[in-house]
Amino acid sequence: MGIEYEDFRDYEYGDDIRFIDWRLSARSTKPSGEMRLITKEFRAEKKVHTTIVFDYTASLAFKGKYLVSLYIATLLSEMSRQLSDNVTLVFLADNVKVLSNIDPAKIPYILLKYICLEEPRGSIGIKEVYDIYCSLGMKSPIYVITDYANPYQDYIAIARAARAANTFSTFYLVSTPEEISPRAAGRVTLVDPEIGVSLESELSTFYKHVRDHVATVKSALKLYSSMVEILGLRDALQKTYRILVSYQLARRQRG
Repeated sequence: MGIEYEDFRDYEYGDDIRFIDWRLSARSTKPSGEMRLITKEFRAEKKVHTTIVFDYTASLAFKGKYLVSLYIATLLSEMSRQLSDNVTLVFLADNVKVLSNIDPAKIPYILLKYICLEEPRGSIGIKEVYDIYCSLGMKSPIYVITDYANPYQDYIAIARAARAANTFSTFYLVSTPEEISPRAAGRVTLVDPEIGVSLESELSTFYKHVRDHVATVKSALKLYSSMVEILGLRDALQKTYRILVSYQLARRQRG
């Protein structure tokens, strides 16, 4: 999806072996007499302008969720590079940075620069993304890498804005098992890392509210958008193919 066959060429180390044309290769030989491997060459159907949102606010520091986000962003940037797409990167932390029309291959290095300088910080919500998306008049697929630490209305606002622009939105919701289910029973004091508000509660009561919020977000996004839930790096590795396909599906559903 997203690419079409264009030509044949000699196989090079690192090419996907699934695209080797074995019949043509069997009829082709090198001067040494060895079989010459021929692979199909593809090109993007059409360049698309896409928007990738990377949430680096304080809540992403929990259990290293931002590293999972980096893995997802790297996959998306590689897909956009292979398909020759133009990309706008929106970076959320203690402020908002918008990098327009950047080389997709540079996205992982740009994000690593921020990650190496400081830990996840700030409390900018994805509501800011909605304002940016609308103010720039974007009519592109939007991919939001974030967690569940936002009001469910903010997810819906972005998804509806994308639909109004006749395009598509995809959310990658990074979480950990510890955020969804308690590992013990008891009464604790919890502190929101983004705004510093504390709450004393029974763990069972707190986690019930968490699960209710997660269920509400999921239900809302099923109506207006597409979502992939990622529970840690191992889960992200297992869902690599799904993440790649989600990029292609969103760009094909525009217009």
